[in-house]
Amino acid sequence: MSSNINKANEIIYLSPSEMKTTDLNTRTPSADTENLQNLLNDLGMQGGGTLRLGAGTFIINQTLFVPSNVTIEGVGDRTILDGRGLAHGDINQRPFLLRASGNQVGNLKVSTDLGEGQTKLSVTGDIFEARTGRMVQIISNERQGETEVGLLPFKEEIQKIVNVDLQDGTIEIDGGLLFDYMHDDNLRAEIYEPVSNVEIKKLKIILGGVGSVHSGININYGLNTKIDQVTIDGAEHIGIQMTRTYLFSIMNSYLLNSTSPLFDNFNSGYGIAVISSSCYGRIEKNFFDNCRHGVTGGNHAPHHISVSSNICTNCRVGYALGCHEPCMYWNFNGNTIQGCASGINTRGMHMTISDNFVKNITGVGISTGGTSGTNLPVAKEYVITNNRITNTNGRAIELRGHFGRIEGAIIEKNTCIKTLGIVIRNGENLLITNNLIDQTNNVEDTVYGIQLSSAEGITLLGNHLIGARTHGVFLAECIDVNISNNMFYVNKRLWNTDNAVIRAAVGSKISINNNHFQSLTRISVFTTNANDIIFVSNIISSSRSSNSNTNFSGASNLISKDNIETN
Repeated sequence: MSSNINKANEIIYLSPSEMKTTDLNTRTPSADTENLQNLLNDLGMQGGGTLRLGAGTFIINQTLFVPSNVTIEGVGDRTILDGRGLAHGDINQRPFLLRASGNQVGNLKVSTDLGEGQTKLSVTGDIFEARTGRMVQIISNERQGETEVGLLPFKEEIQKIVNVDLQDGTIEIDGGLLFDYMHDDNLRAEIYEPVSNVEIKKLKIILGGVGSVHSGININYGLNTKIDQVTIDGAEHIGIQMTRTYLFSIMNSYLLNSTSPLFDNFNSGYGIAVISSSCYGRIEKNFFDNCRHGVTGGNHAPHHISVSSNICTNCRVGYALGCHEPCMYWNFNGNTIQGCASGINTRGMHMTISDNFVKNITGVGISTGGTSGTNLPVAKEYVITNNRITNTNGRAIELRGHFGRIEGAIIEKNTCIKTLGIVIRNGENLLITNNLIDQTNNVEDTVYGIQLSSAEGITLLGNHLIGARTHGVFLAECIDVNISNNMFYVNKRLWNTDNAVIRAAVGSKISINNNHFQSLTRISVFTTNANDIIFVSNIISSSRSSNSNTNFSGASNLISKDNIETN
């Protein structure tokens, strides 16, 4: 070992130990693990500092623990932490190379109901341990929600303490509560001394890959964590995991070959995992290759997470980016996903998905809502805007309400080319506006431009649909639908004359106004078992004979007037 301690600046310089071979099976045991841990401990006792690692390979055979106020910095990919010698994990043991963890220091009891957004809490218990800068974990036996298929996790969140009034017995938190809480559901709080101001940057971590169940970095009860310019290769389980961590950033890093262990129902393989009420995080400008999921989140509502300007490729098992129920206030912006199984999957509430580029995938471009077997009582307030989705074998955008109704969504200004269009199942209060859906070059025989089922309160406004094979818009069991100012352009080679541009099967209160049906060889509108229909001021350019362009089969309360038919 070569080291130099500069106590004035609290900087320690370290080079790898001697006597190593390159063959994993014939390495001479080194002192790297012990040296690194001892120096990290020294920095922790001094109140923090920087451990600067030189070029070369450090062989690590046990987890390294990082204290508060410590930076680990290398010289880019020339500094290698080789963790292939870590003990292999299993379904119960999942070793990380680097860990930083806070500690519980007290307990509080809350005897009054709490409201969403509340910042001042009346408490009893270890209030002398509640100090400014510490964190408090609010915990309840009250569930976040329930569905026909099961229960969501218990309500829980992490907050930072910004003020303590010992005389009044109150603590003040900075973010405002995420949930409402009932005090008679064992409402309580735990006080934590977080692991604070940990920074890991400019180094490469190599782990054991397939069969190892290895993971890279875990921050647990952290505050203000930064990971920058780190490469992690072969973390079969998880590259970087944030657990109950408040305020963090992961930037400019490479996450490779997190493929998930092959145990039954293991289902990890995450480049980055944000779990268990972690909040206020930035995941930006990272590169993911051959991960089951590049980014995932879930369990106890991680919230206010920005996932932006990342690149995902070769993620061929699951969604490249996503968050499991229940996640809240996530923003996916400006990401590029290419050559993956599927694009972005969000399950939760208050989501924004914008300006992403999804191309050449075998599944769905953007998906929201629950899936079979998952618990999602409600998915609401989605904004999906200005995304470009090209060449998918599945839907461009899909909102699934099978296991929880979609409540409120704006789908706006998206470009969907050579996809299976947009579908929404079981939703209400939906605005679909100014989207371009071009299916001219699709190969599939059955293609809908926009498909809606079991939905109500729907507006389709200003969309441009080109070349759908079966129906431009298909409605099944929909109520309160407004379809206006849309352009339907039909390439004659692609349309089957037995199908309608707009098809409504069972429903009511359907208004179809001011649309342009261009170059039709088929019926513009065909309804069955649909009532209370308004069909007004549409332009129909068709090669069909006049008065054969619509079929409102058995409709009651039909108004059809002021429509223009041209050849």
